Amino acid sequence: MARDLREDVTFRTFRDRVPDINHIYAAQHTLSSFASIPSPRFFSIHERYNADFPKVVYLLRDPRDVMISFYHYRHTRERSYSGSLQEFLRSDDHYPCRWDEHVAGWLLDGVKANVCLIRYEEMQRETSAALRRVLDFAEVRCTDAELERAVEASRFEQMRSAEEQYKSPPVADSNGIFVRRGKVGGYADELEVENIRIIEEKYGTVMRIVGYEPSC
Repeated sequence: MARDLREDVTFRTFRDRVPDINHIYAAQHTLSSFASIPSPRFFSIHERYNADFPKVVYLLRDPRDVMISFYHYRHTRERSYSGSLQEFLRSDDHYPCRWDEHVAGWLLDGVKANVCLIRYEEMQRETSAALRRVLDFAEVRCTDAELERAVEASRFEQMRSAEEQYKSPPVADSNGIFVRRGKVGGYADELEVENIRIIEEKYGTVMRIVGYEPSC
């Protein structure tokens, strides 16, 4: 976190800027060990709703895209995992909880002024505007030129190229890739109708509330 902010961020260094604290927080249930890191500080975590977090940028994505992405992620991370896609979708053993429970906790259980909602679809469509909202929320100042440089570096093609260059993504077995597709609505050409129905039957109520209309 003390690195020169003018340095390029790579697959080898991005965790220096945004540490993944999932395992640490699960063990300690406190953020006190990070108190010495200068503010503003960003962390990556999948925790269900927790009032201890002072500010949260919540990234919301269509569960049909989430679940196919999560399935491939699990296969690349856990070499011993051999479950089928349909078994995965029917299961509720999804860290840290079901998609609808996670979304309801952060977004539907009362108004939370400390939560900045960013939709994945918005982030893809209007990347600069979405990033500017996040920075304003975190009270981080940067020029338009700096923001656009960050946006260009984070485009899907650039990230895939960076993964190939450094050969050290945060998770991947010898056959897997971390930067897979990143496509909005990609589930439509990856999931069979029955599998889409499973997702929509499980999460349909919350999907509708947050703006994702079931198709089956």
